[in-house]
Amino acid sequence: MIGEYATYRGNLAGTGNYLIHGRAEGSCNIDGHLLLGPTSYWLGDIIATHLVISGEVVGDVYASAKLELQATARIRGNITSPVIAMAEGALYDGEIRMRPRPQLVRFNEKRSV
Repeated sequence: MIGEYATYRGNLAGTGNYLIHGRAEGSCNIDGHLLLGPTSYWLGDIIATHLVISGEVVGDVYASAKLELQATARIRGNITSPVIAMAEGALYDGEIRMRPRPQLVRFNEKRSV
């Protein structure tokens, strides 16, 4: 976990679950879940299995299983994931690539906004 007022500089790699509320500068390769909270700022490329973004990312984002963009997410870079869930209000400036091409699954949102 990186706290809201902390800054991490360097490359981050590992397995397991990671929670970022502060600032990170560098690349990331996580075999597991990475959650970027609403106060987070990441400068660099991110690779993770499952990725939930509520903060700001300047760099390319790759999730090998699933990427979820919350309403407060701001991304300047390319997005790649086989499954992408984007809440209304999330912003990105870049390209979206979905590989491999998944089957379309329709669902009704059950969470309150």
